[in-house]
Amino acid sequence: MNISYFNLIGCFSLLSIIQIGLVAGQSYLEPDVTSPACASYKCEVVRQPGDALHINWLNAPSGDVKLVLASETNGKSYTIAERIAGTQRDCHHGDTGHRPCGQYTKIVPANWTSGKCKLKLFNVFPTKITDDDSNTNTIVSPEFSLTITRA
Repeated sequence: MNISYFNLIGCFSLLSIIQIGLVAGQSYLEPDVTSPACASYKCEVVRQPGDALHINWLNAPSGDVKLVLASETNGKSYTIAERIAGTQRDCHHGDTGHRPCGQYTKIVPANWTSGKCKLKLFNVFPTKITDDDSNTNTIVSPEFSLTITRA
């Protein structure tokens, strides 16, 4: 009786370890915008027109992507790149250096306005572009404040 009790406890322990490993593995594979990024809950990115805005993402959907800066303040969206490769070589590959990633650098134009925004990457399919956030092939960054300063 004691042996079966210990076997039962051992099985539950093993299942718990496997489940924790699976959950950790899933979050490791989640698409994520890693730059611009902040070390604080109150993220603010400050740029001037003509400055570079470096964008990096991990675990992009396969194929090409459309990159959009979507304002949460005034509803405006700015297309940063109409169609670029979702995965590339010269980008930050994550903590292990082996995660598929992509990057793009945008020179901030004069017509961008300050406000809360998100970066969005959408899969570009051969026949249509899907700009729907509920699409599983969409990567959305955490919200950040973009402050455009004028010299």
